[in-house]
Amino acid sequence: MVMLETSLQNINGYMKKPLTITKLEETLYQMGLELEDANPAETKIDITAERADLVSTPGLARALNAFLGYTKGVPSLEKKKSDYKVILEKSVQPVRPYTAAFVVKNVRLDEEKLKEIIWVQEKLHATFARDRKKASIGIYPLSVIHWPISFKGMKPHEIKFQPLEMQTTLTGKEILEQHPKGKKYAHLLKDLPIYPVFMDAKNNVLSMPPIINSHTAGKVTEKDRELFVEVSGHYWPTQSAICDILALLFSDMGGEIYEVHVEFPERTISTPELHMHEHVLEVELVNQTLGTNLQADKIVPLLESMMYNVTKVNPKQITVQHPLFRADVLHPLDLVDDIARAYNYANLKPVAPEVYTVGGILPQTQFEDDVKSCLVGLGFQEVITWVLTSHEHHFAAFNREESEHVKLGMVKEQGLTMCRNMLYPETMRALLANRSKRLPFKLFEVGHVIVVDAKTDTGTRTRSKLCVVLAHATSSFTEMKAIAEAIARQIGVQATYSTEKLPGFIEGRTAKMQVGKLGGFMGEMHPEILQRLGIQVPVTILEMDLE
Repeated sequence: MVMLETSLQNINGYMKKPLTITKLEETLYQMGLELEDANPAETKIDITAERADLVSTPGLARALNAFLGYTKGVPSLEKKKSDYKVILEKSVQPVRPYTAAFVVKNVRLDEEKLKEIIWVQEKLHATFARDRKKASIGIYPLSVIHWPISFKGMKPHEIKFQPLEMQTTLTGKEILEQHPKGKKYAHLLKDLPIYPVFMDAKNNVLSMPPIINSHTAGKVTEKDRELFVEVSGHYWPTQSAICDILALLFSDMGGEIYEVHVEFPERTISTPELHMHEHVLEVELVNQTLGTNLQADKIVPLLESMMYNVTKVNPKQITVQHPLFRADVLHPLDLVDDIARAYNYANLKPVAPEVYTVGGILPQTQFEDDVKSCLVGLGFQEVITWVLTSHEHHFAAFNREESEHVKLGMVKEQGLTMCRNMLYPETMRALLANRSKRLPFKLFEVGHVIVVDAKTDTGTRTRSKLCVVLAHATSSFTEMKAIAEAIARQIGVQATYSTEKLPGFIEGRTAKMQVGKLGGFMGEMHPEILQRLGIQVPVTILEMDLE
């Protein structure tokens, strides 16, 4: 959730008709938003994180105007033609391959509007832009810029400019080490061979995204009437969406929006785009979901009041468009949800279900609970560990040969690169985190592993497994075998064992086991691994399938 802090006066400044605080609270409730503080002078409103277009006072007022019928459909954005150009050079593509931009003219800024712009910038950075990982926003006074602008990659020591609110000129690397914003976001650039930089036609540095603007070319004041706005990052839909949100914001503030031509090496795009997504909504789906009998022509104004454009209508289907920045709309049912809000949930009549059912525990869940009860009765403590892990810990740390597993794509955190396909390497994390505590350790985990399965739609399958860990001075294979026998008795089956050589375990002290139809293994962990992990006592492991 994002908390929008504003005032009733500020909201009414953008409304077609003024609202009372009571009317505001009532309308927000119908829209699915919550008025956290009903003080007219300091109004706080909870906005869901996916509604990035509502994190500003003008954005919220835009939605209120549509909901109350003062406007309808997607807000229009008049984009004026221009010759402004940003040239995205090949040198920057490996580190920050996209940017969208526009120019604002004739905007009259005051203290409140300047605070609003900074607020929106911070909230978009925190939510939509994932704390500047996906995108970052730069706003500059137009008067100091010489066109065209270049977006290029440069070596850190070659970048030299005076960062915002500092009195000295620093290199790119020094900014990451000395500037407060540089220190906070250094992890986004520090390991890169080149840093992204915006420069104007006279080679004046405008900014080093996503870190900081230049003090001389990137400081906006209330006196500025013309601005240059850019959004750079790694994912074009995010840059384009944020660019659209900001263009609408400045338009609502009275500014005139001028297009900027972004020249990529392979093509040129004029932004802002206000790109639309299209859905075909079945009228039957609406009525089946809501229990209504609405005709298509009655649904259209409900959609328009939730800021959708309707392009085609027939008795069975409605073609609906919404802006790219509406990240909350993924499926036609999301449109139905908005229709219900516009129709007012209070107007939907509840119907008692015709089928009576009694809930119960799934057999698999009951089976797992029986196994847990057995181990708790034997003095074991349950632990829960992560399904995501690293290749190094899951395989190399335990001398395991790499087996087929699910890898994570586009990994940013090297400690999480895969999904576990065995339990014991991860259950051992609980032991490692508590190895300084008093012995003995008697731990167990009932959890899921992810295995590759080409026969499923996703190519993977989730399996439930049990892991038992014994760690104390006399921990042994014999003791663990007694635990296995107790589990077998609990579930009413026989346990059988056969010799098995397992990497990472002491040869001759391991076994393959069969508990009824459930397979598994047990063994004493090799001292070499225990020494590497810093564990001073013998450790015995049991792992078996639970389905």
